[in-house]
Amino acid sequence: MTEKIEGTVILDGLIQGKVSALPGSEERLRDWEKFVRSAQLIFNLEITGGTFGFLADQTPIAASALGHDPAETIKAALSELLKIFPPRERGAIFSTLRSVEYKRDQEVQTLYIVAPDGSVQARGRTVSAQTAAPLAPLTLRNRAAHVAVGAVCLVVLLMASSLFVDYRGMLAALRSQLRPLDAAHFPVDAATFEQYFTVEAKSAASGGEGLILTLRRTPNFLHPQASTGPSFRSTQSDFEDPRLAANAIGTGYIRCEYFDEKGKFIGFIAVRIKALRDEESIDLQIPFESDRRPSSILLTY
Repeated sequence: MTEKIEGTVILDGLIQGKVSALPGSEERLRDWEKFVRSAQLIFNLEITGGTFGFLADQTPIAASALGHDPAETIKAALSELLKIFPPRERGAIFSTLRSVEYKRDQEVQTLYIVAPDGSVQARGRTVSAQTAAPLAPLTLRNRAAHVAVGAVCLVVLLMASSLFVDYRGMLAALRSQLRPLDAAHFPVDAATFEQYFTVEAKSAASGGEGLILTLRRTPNFLHPQASTGPSFRSTQSDFEDPRLAANAIGTGYIRCEYFDEKGKFIGFIAVRIKALRDEESIDLQIPFESDRRPSSILLTY
């Protein structure tokens, strides 16, 4: 059973009828819904098959928000709704709308009906009731105490969850996403293919959601071949095999690997560079995921 809190009003019931044939009637019904919502009167509008229905939300409303006489405010709002319709159509609007205002040890019950002449009539009565006093507002000391308790609980929760969640890494990743992309200084390791093409320039893609690399081919690009065997170099790709690099150039596709701020591998895509066979330079777009920007990329086979 809902507690009857003094100083509150509860709406119940339905207002329904046919949508007027006048142009813009549906839009005006929606405008009325928004208008009364600003006065704390919440209705849910449904329009189907040429009919409309306003179902009252039963969430308690502070009586003070509806003025000195809440029943009169509700009646006036319903009268405004009827003005959407031509006078001859107003009497066909059906209302079961009712309100209950809780005062100390009593409740004021009001029924709102639409008369045949299109006017709104409010019929009310007052009955005895067991009501509850409203909650006392928190004092400044109480608010401070609640904030302190919440802060302590939050700290304990963060300490416990930090055993399983890398908050420092999450914050670093978030800072990286929020920081504007400095394309010119973005780390790109293309040493694997240095004998086939060079990275001439770097720029940000539209919206900062990727990197555009300007690649320029070398004479070796058109005749890829590997003259030596595997070697070792101290980079993200420690072992390097020229034969595999030459094979990748031959297929026209290379691998772009993404790394985070700690140098940890986070994913890859295959990118097409076959156009360098026909053009001396091309713009190669490297997309970034919208929710995670890498800190460096490696072009490899």
